Amino acid sequence: MVDKVVSDINQLIKYDGFGLIKKGNSYKSADIQGNFIEAKTVSAIRNEFVGEQIEKCQQKISMDDFNRAITNARTLCGAVFIHIIKTTEKTEIKNDGNIIILI
Repeated sequence: MVDKVVSDINQLIKYDGFGLIKKGNSYKSADIQGNFIEAKTVSAIRNEFVGEQIEKCQQKISMDDFNRAITNARTLCGAVFIHIIKTTEKTEIKNDGNIIILI
């Protein structure tokens, strides 16, 4: 399944000259020459809530509780979206958990 997802992503990003290449147990972004691209942090989310959600997701995945892991992942996505909106638009966001309105 991972190989299929990587292949699908590579189909989308190849037009920009990039691809995902397996490096060890994970995949890294690389240009078409195979040079790995180092991620740059533009802005860091300094929120222990984010760390808690990641930990909860990992725990639930390890217990095969995928529905609750997805719920925690959605909560994490919402926190990231809110951070991006606040940072780029300098606007306060009030959200009831509906991440669709943040996209």
